[in-house]
Amino acid sequence: MAGTDVRPQRLLYIDNIRWIMIVLVIIIHANVIYGPVGQFFGYEDRANSSEGSDIVFVLISVFIQAFFMGLLFLIAGYFVPNSLARKGEKRYIWDRFKRLGIPSLIFIVFLAPLIDYPLHLEDEMSFVEFATEYYPNPVNWDSGPMWFAIALLIFSIVWTFTPSTWTFERFKGPLNRTRVAILIAVVALGTFLVRIPFPIGTDVWNMQLCFFTQYAAMFVVGVIAYRNNWLATLTKKDGKFWLLVAIASVFLILFPIMIAGGALDEDLDPYNGGLNWQAAGLALWEQVFGISISLWLLVWFRERHNNQGRLTKKISDNAFAIYVFHPPIVIAIAVLLADYDVPNILKFPVLAISAFLITLCLTEFVLRRIPGLKTVL
Repeated sequence: MAGTDVRPQRLLYIDNIRWIMIVLVIIIHANVIYGPVGQFFGYEDRANSSEGSDIVFVLISVFIQAFFMGLLFLIAGYFVPNSLARKGEKRYIWDRFKRLGIPSLIFIVFLAPLIDYPLHLEDEMSFVEFATEYYPNPVNWDSGPMWFAIALLIFSIVWTFTPSTWTFERFKGPLNRTRVAILIAVVALGTFLVRIPFPIGTDVWNMQLCFFTQYAAMFVVGVIAYRNNWLATLTKKDGKFWLLVAIASVFLILFPIMIAGGALDEDLDPYNGGLNWQAAGLALWEQVFGISISLWLLVWFRERHNNQGRLTKKISDNAFAIYVFHPPIVIAIAVLLADYDVPNILKFPVLAISAFLITLCLTEFVLRRIPGLKTVL
């Protein structure tokens, strides 16, 4: 679907949203190490947990998961039309492989074993034995957070060969409330149906298909948003409206289904998927909140944070490298913190903040200065 649109693409507020979403990735990974939901490379530290801290950790996961990766996919989709128009199909696909596929291979081949093997030393397995089990069998490969890059590579290739009449011609005009409501309803229904065979917690190469309806939809919305200039034409009034919708959804949808559905009794399984009203309610709330808060964030950052200082520019420049290389840093710090008899609710911010700062320094002063590596980071 190459074209001729070559509008300038440097939007600082989009860069700021991107790096903040990647900070949220680190926060989520620190959160699942200490909380009762999810896992990170199979490592967890539950020694100093409490019922109160578990509630906090669950709420952090629920709220962030509802929007952060979907917003990243929207942002990624937004830059597709211009890039494809400038480069043409062959060069665009090669560029996507270089920027997404190569870092994914680096992670799978080098970083994942570096993380996984030390966590399995208790199995008394030599690294050679570990390697002979890991490398020959793709089923064992660990993509870690690079599932995002792999999925984005797939989305980008599929989009390259998607006829424009299937999308652009059908969605001309503004992103009005009716269109957003339809989007929310369709994505909520799709999420509910996908979670029947693939409930929350199941994954393929770390791709949690239970969330992919939103991811795919937001990627497409991003592409169409570029063609229709939606990010520029969303008004401050629109942003305030969708913020109110997001806040209202917490009290009108999320809290009622949690109270009535057994969440307060720690019965979370019905929410993960299946033919039940709890799964349907959670799928609906996630899309109402996630899509609404994403629209508000796009407007708010555009109006308030369309600039960068020296530090935020450095963080923005290193954002993808931080995303790729933060897992071993997170795990290493978590292992060190495990020796301290401190409540997990206090370890959590220490882990998240220190992992972010250390990874930023590592990528800025070491990794992105390595010839060849900077070109893919």
